[in-house]
Amino acid sequence: MKIRTICLTMIATITVTIFPMSLKALQHSSSSQTDDVNELGISLGDDFKWDESLDYYLRKLKDPDPFTRVKAVQALGEIRDPISLEALLQQLRDENVYVRTYAIEALAKIGQKDARTVPKLLSTLNDREPCVRAMSARALGGLRSAAATDALRGLLSDEDEMVRNLAKWALKQITQPAK
Repeated sequence: MKIRTICLTMIATITVTIFPMSLKALQHSSSSQTDDVNELGISLGDDFKWDESLDYYLRKLKDPDPFTRVKAVQALGEIRDPISLEALLQQLRDENVYVRTYAIEALAKIGQKDARTVPKLLSTLNDREPCVRAMSARALGGLRSAAATDALRGLLSDEDEMVRNLAKWALKQITQPAK
């Protein structure tokens, strides 16, 4: 069971870190390179296109396929439109661990100015899945939310090493002056 958790955490961490940066680079590339974005959309599934509208991705959040919901959450995080905030907050209750994890990442990108974001992220610190707790700690640290300090301290004794490490990192981010 521990190996499975480690693998899932590694996959989530790598994907959460690398994928958005890659997509952002593609979005800012020259027009001759934008065909790569379409290729990326095809490789993620023939029915999923990165160049669709905000409404398209909001509808995809209700798809029965969890991988489609993950892709929609990722896209909404990259689009960073505050209109999608409420839908992303609802995804924190999704049955799929990856949907919840990516929803946390997306909320950290677009929910900084919304008062609902931090309390919802705080509630995910109690999730049964370590990668969700870890991503939530990372998001709260990135948001520099002083309101999360006590809850993050509680995670310093979490059973999962990745959760403990990210809680420690998040506490440093909150207590250090912004650069």
